[in-house]
Amino acid sequence: MPVNRADHKTALLLFARTARNEALEKKFLPAGTISDNYRVAGTLLEQTRQTLGNSGYPTIITYDTDQRGADFNERLANAIEDVFALGYEKVISVGSDTPLLTEKHLKEAAGALNDHQMVIGPSRDGGVYLLGFTRQAYHKIRFLQLPWLTASLQQHLVYYADRINGNFLFLEELADVDGATDLLQLLKELPDNHFLYRFLLGLLQVKPVRVTTHHLPFSIRELQSALGRRGPPARA
Repeated sequence: MPVNRADHKTALLLFARTARNEALEKKFLPAGTISDNYRVAGTLLEQTRQTLGNSGYPTIITYDTDQRGADFNERLANAIEDVFALGYEKVISVGSDTPLLTEKHLKEAAGALNDHQMVIGPSRDGGVYLLGFTRQAYHKIRFLQLPWLTASLQQHLVYYADRINGNFLFLEELADVDGATDLLQLLKELPDNHFLYRFLLGLLQVKPVRVTTHHLPFSIRELQSALGRRGPPARA
């Protein structure tokens, strides 16, 4: 992987489930086959891997099958410490469920850590899709006390920065995909030339009629109806 020599002390950390385990944990489609759900999870993961790889920064991937710790907080803390142990001075952690994440966001985050101790990519649900630390800003005890996987995480990260007398920068807010409702919203926001837009339309077998907006189902009930036209799910 090409390393950005201008900032060789910054590493990207992909902290995620395997596609199989993500598909088992999240129901991306209100109907359809297990295989279709797996295809969505796998596509989101691969897109993230490509985005990170194209950024020019070294990328370290840790899947749930290799993570260490009793809970999410501890597993993420250990993964971040492993990156620091490799000699990097800055770590930018992301998951695999934010399809609108781009190389631009990653480069902006890396640049922000030149002048800030923390960078936060806020999700619309109150969580984060990206979190970056300098080595000096990472304090494990306080990190473990953060309310991960809750809607108050952003607020507590601001408290965290205040307690360590650190400065921080918020990036653009993005949406993550945790289920069928989020997937429907994603379809409305993706540009029609984005490969994910075409992939998801093909999977749902919804015909796009392009004028000035996406002509898609506008409710979960209508999405279920559209998916129901695909035929019965395959036997597991």
